[in-house]
Amino acid sequence: MDIFNYDQETGEYLSTVVADLDPLESLPLIPAYATDVTVITPTAGSVATFNGTVWSEIEDHRGATVYDTTTKEESTIVDLGVIPADKTEIAPDAYTTWNGSAWVVDLPTAKTSEQSKVDGLAEQQRQTFITNGSGQSMTYQQKATEADAYITAGSPVDLTPYPFIQAEVNATGNTATVAANDILAAQSAWIVKGADIEELRIKAKIDLDAAADMAAITAIMTAYEAAIVLV
Repeated sequence: MDIFNYDQETGEYLSTVVADLDPLESLPLIPAYATDVTVITPTAGSVATFNGTVWSEIEDHRGATVYDTTTKEESTIVDLGVIPADKTEIAPDAYTTWNGSAWVVDLPTAKTSEQSKVDGLAEQQRQTFITNGSGQSMTYQQKATEADAYITAGSPVDLTPYPFIQAEVNATGNTATVAANDILAAQSAWIVKGADIEELRIKAKIDLDAAADMAAITAIMTAYEAAIVLV
């Protein structure tokens, strides 16, 4: 006679074996966690389980990757049964929230976040040309102001009114005129680069404001990220 073994904790069907016979009474021996009740054939995606009396089927999602519908945290199903109500097998995209049956894009949040990225990438590219820091920025501006005033004044010998020009001369060994012209040349080069960066930054943010969906946002950001590093 066949008997059917099941898991002692879940009742899940494990195997079918031929029962041993009692040597005294020649009756089949049914050990613990086994039954002579014939196991059912479960439908696909389910397993047969025994409750001590009858077999029934239960959904089996073990090993499936699921996502928390609030936190989006990824986890793996380890128990038999239906997928918990706060989990889904549908992978979330960025800037989405769960509406009970699907992930829905939160377009305003996506736009705001991506616009912040635009600003960050613009600043990152600026820093390939200038040194970061408000103090250093003020220094650059003062040097340019002094260099322009110095050249406009006819390159006077007395550098007292031009302490940053004097500092440049002391550090480089160049003449004041060379130092001033170098500063102005660097400023002119930066103005071109800075304007190019600003044009790309402003346009990307305007385009993001007008984006109708995530596909448009992705396309805008891809183009921007490719262009900004070429400045």
